[in-house]
Amino acid sequence: MPTTLEALRQQVSELCGDWNSLALGGTASTTSGAGNAGGTTAVDSALSTEDDDHFNDDYFLLMTSGTDDGNFRPVSDFTGSTGTITVGRAFSAQIASGVTYELHRYRPSDYTLALNATARRLWPRMYRRYTWEDRVVDDLLLNSSFETDIAAANWVSSGSPTITYNTTLFMHGRSINIVAGGSAGSVYQDITINIKELLGKTIIFGMMVYATAANTVRIRVSYDGGSTFTNHDYHDANDEWKLQEITASIPTTATGLRVVCEVAASGTGRFDHGFLVVNGLERKRYDVDSSMLILDKLSVADFNKNPRYAGYEPWPWFHLEGNPNNDSGPSGLTGLQVVLDRKPDSKWRMKMEGRRLFTALAADADTIEIDSPQTTPLVYQAAIILLENQLANTGGRGNEEIIARLTTLKAEWLRIEKDKSLWTPSALPQVRQKMWY
Repeated sequence: MPTTLEALRQQVSELCGDWNSLALGGTASTTSGAGNAGGTTAVDSALSTEDDDHFNDDYFLLMTSGTDDGNFRPVSDFTGSTGTITVGRAFSAQIASGVTYELHRYRPSDYTLALNATARRLWPRMYRRYTWEDRVVDDLLLNSSFETDIAAANWVSSGSPTITYNTTLFMHGRSINIVAGGSAGSVYQDITINIKELLGKTIIFGMMVYATAANTVRIRVSYDGGSTFTNHDYHDANDEWKLQEITASIPTTATGLRVVCEVAASGTGRFDHGFLVVNGLERKRYDVDSSMLILDKLSVADFNKNPRYAGYEPWPWFHLEGNPNNDSGPSGLTGLQVVLDRKPDSKWRMKMEGRRLFTALAADADTIEIDSPQTTPLVYQAAIILLENQLANTGGRGNEEIIARLTTLKAEWLRIEKDKSLWTPSALPQVRQKMWY
């Protein structure tokens, strides 16, 4: 289960000797009463065991719930008899009773910076496994399977339908859900290659389609920008995913090529796993998702046999190159491309398996995609970075405690580095990228 920034900060804080919560089990403390209306005090009677001024000027009060969740202020005064913490600058609202907080000597935002820096420093020994199945052999569409769900990326909405994305009605990853209003609603995509290259060629446009009402959901093809269409029959409304395909010859009078996923007025339909292939137009270069920094394995599957549970088989006949246009490509893709030295059959889906960086942490509820014990290297190295930064800020003067803790942490780090169980498990066997002649 992914680990939250709040939990990681608490672990790093303990390693740095900076954990001052009076609660047990490594959780935050809780206020026992309301602070003043101006938002400059917080009250916890459990702190009454501490002397007056104990937290003055050396601590930060971090709220971890309530209106000011995630906000922190430097402590300016402390009254031991009542457990009242006063901050130099007011919070946005009164600190209520029953909200959680943490007290730190080091600025709480420094913990976030140290954890994010550590996640980058430990790459590639620690990484997030990533599988991407958004590419179909010879497919000319962008975001053909709706895996990129940001505003139906690369598709244009028509008829003002309501568009949502879901993984509950499983077909293949995300699917697009279209709810039409008083008129038909659809999303379409215009193919941008020179239309003269397509004249007289045979196309196959396919899409997995789901519907529960008759005469509601279908796919369409237009050769003149949306005035006239070649249509597939409507889904038979049997509450199942069905593969719809339109096979047609592009007329010599065509002025364009548009593919459409349509839902009739007041209807609802789902679409997934699309493709558009053209006889005689083969693709050997495919962009790699920008977040996949290392590609370990390429597999392929014939989704025409079983689109939902198709079995993948390794495909080692490829190599990696940069994008010849040296640009970012559509939908945030990088210049890295898979080049097929031996091409699978058209309409086969490709699965790319590789490694990506962890998601950067910002808010307490943000999670990093590993759990204990793999978080151990992360929190130890973050503690080392945090303490080294503290030493750098003070020039190392009068910081014997920090130096002693750093010595202990670095000694423990030598053991952690050698413990394979604490690191991200090895990736799937590295692909032998073969050339095909």
